[in-house]
Amino acid sequence: SINRPRIFIAGPLNPHKGGGAIEYLRNCSRMIEAARDLIKAGYAPFCPAVDAAYFIGGMYDETPTADEIKSYSASWVGACAAILLMPGWEKSGGALAEMEIAGRLNIPVFKNAGDLYRYFNQPE
Repeated sequence: SINRPRIFIAGPLNPHKGGGAIEYLRNCSRMIEAARDLIKAGYAPFCPAVDAAYFIGGMYDETPTADEIKSYSASWVGACAAILLMPGWEKSGGALAEMEIAGRLNIPVFKNAGDLYRYFNQPE
């Protein structure tokens, strides 16, 4: 179906407290796993973890800046039917900003996939 509900996945990507590349990759992996689950369950996720691909290759001046990526990513919140939070979202400045946008637009925010699935399977 082309009418899959769009879900914005929000959560930490950048490491906290010296977690470095390993923490970043774990955060990406967790977010990508959530996106795979959402796709299989009939949703259309927006997964910021794949933004890493935009930093690979190209010359320095062709690579988007962190601010450009944050702005591009946040612009997708309003196109989504809901936000799904990843563990550790409380420490993510990006996730908190995305939740604030969702609040202004009355977009529901879910802390786990089970609640999100129940919300979308409610009778109209």
